[in-house]
Amino acid sequence: MDQPPVPQRSVISSINFGFLAIHDPLLVRLAAQAESYVFTDPETSLFKLRSWVGGAAKVEGQKRGTRYVATKIGAKL
Repeated sequence: MDQPPVPQRSVISSINFGFLAIHDPLLVRLAAQAESYVFTDPETSLFKLRSWVGGAAKVEGQKRGTRYVATKIGAKL
């Protein structure tokens, strides 16, 4: 029995953020979504933007050889 093909994550094309695709297609998608929601749903836009910042930090850390450790913000307060 053959499994049906798994759909690939679609890459949203973005004039403003397309250059990020060489680093991580998820960064393009999150940035484009944040931009698209900015006027219609600002809370969702901020959520996507926060996710983008986390993803960008992870990509940059990997390039520099820094190990990514997920922590809860509340644990540091």
